[in-house]
Amino acid sequence: MAYAVHDTASARATNTFLRSLAGAGFPLFATPTFHNLGVNSASYFWGVIAVSLITILILFFIFGRKLRGMSR
Repeated sequence: MAYAVHDTASARATNTFLRSLAGAGFPLFATPTFHNLGVNSASYFWGVIAVSLITILILFFIFGRKLRGMSR
């Protein structure tokens, strides 16, 4: 409860910022990936990336309370 007032705003701001970066940057490297690897391989590649990012959310869910507890 150390940051009860600002934790939601901070989380939303971070989420919006990262989503905007991904939205702006994805077309820069996705199109060449599909041209160089082909549709099947590029789709598999981006699918593996997406599934591996899910593990970060799971780790935050499991260890989030401990991480927040380490904060002053």
